[in-house]
Amino acid sequence: MIENHALTDTDRQSLLDKGVVAEIAATLVTDSGDVINDLNDRFIAITEEQLRAIPTIVAVAGGASKTRAIRAVLNAKLLTGLVTDSETAERLIGG
Repeated sequence: MIENHALTDTDRQSLLDKGVVAEIAATLVTDSGDVINDLNDRFIAITEEQLRAIPTIVAVAGGASKTRAIRAVLNAKLLTGLVTDSETAERLIGG
């Protein structure tokens, strides 16, 4: 999300101010798992509702730099499974 060149600096700062730390399928998520819909009218992507209707969603992600985003998406209950490395799993379990 931060590296998306379609976002202006103002857009980016607004999302950061609202606590956005993760993106999955163009769904923007805060640490607590809240979904921010501010830019939905600009996306050509599956909606949050459509994403939630999928019975099995498995993400593949890992590494220290991704731990916060993974935790946010897990808090949002947007995944049913996660494939990750053991160090990331330990960080996620440990808090």
